[in-house]
Amino acid sequence: MAGLSFKKGKETTYPWPITVKLPSQATAGRFTDHSFIANFKVLPTSESRAMVAEADRARDAGRSGDAMDLDKGILREVMQGWSGLEEEFTAENLEECMDNPFFLTGLINGYRKSISGEGAQARTVKN
Repeated sequence: MAGLSFKKGKETTYPWPITVKLPSQATAGRFTDHSFIANFKVLPTSESRAMVAEADRARDAGRSGDAMDLDKGILREVMQGWSGLEEEFTAENLEECMDNPFFLTGLINGYRKSISGEGAQARTVKN
């Protein structure tokens, strides 16, 4: 079996597919999917779990505004770039995009899936 190419303590990033569901302009009550690739920074497990848990506690307590602010904080920490969007990745463009609740939801859901191993993309890839 080949060795794992993993370096202890080395900060790395990884690409992850994101789907944003936007309300359809053609059909009321429907959504259209828009996809792009986000590049996330790898955080220590304890740090990412603590941030996600804090947002979950706010959401569970009915403080959805606080939860959205916490989600934005998570994304400010982990977002390192994107591809497949018209806008160039900058901190300012990230802030602008996160003001759209549909974009924010798609991005934070994608990040959560990436760290939990959920979804169709979470399968072993053989090199």
